[in-house]
Amino acid sequence: MNRLDADRFRDAMNSEMGTLDGMESWIIVRHTDDMNILGSTWVFKVKRFPNGTINKLKAWLCVQGNQQIDRVDEFDTYAPVVSFSTARLLL
Repeated sequence: MNRLDADRFRDAMNSEMGTLDGMESWIIVRHTDDMNILGSTWVFKVKRFPNGTINKLKAWLCVQGNQQIDRVDEFDTYAPVVSFSTARLLL
């Protein structure tokens, strides 16, 4: 990373890794031949105040889900989603 604020982005990356570890987002297992190893990538964002000065730097570790094999890699996927009209009805 060749940015002037690379150290701040590294801090954001360390914070993201700490959060993921704290949430126990993964478990370490021994690799076998029948496993498909998925890659990952970092996504970076500069959050700014309305006047344009930097508020904070964010970093997300994202899995490259396009490499998943159907019914091999995705056996425990859950993403709760609610529509706005349903949420309004419940309130």
